[in-house]
Amino acid sequence: QISQMIVGVAVTLCTFYYYKTDDNVENPCKIEKENNVGAFVMYGSYLFLFMQFFIGRYFKVKVKKAKAKANAQKEDVKKD
Repeated sequence: QISQMIVGVAVTLCTFYYYKTDDNVENPCKIEKENNVGAFVMYGSYLFLFMQFFIGRYFKVKVKKAKAKANAQKEDVKKD
């Protein structure tokens, strides 16, 4: 899902670029700015939330386990 959100943000950024650089007077760009902003906010916020979950789930767990192990060792020392 993270890769899907990255592609969504990339496509949205490409459409922003296309929207800004379109000089065709006879057949102008049919992209609505409001829709593009909405898509960017949606994909960007989901990307942020999925990345936050991913980092919290797979990288910060080790810190909690290390703290639990250290606390267990301290308790073992206190018992002796």
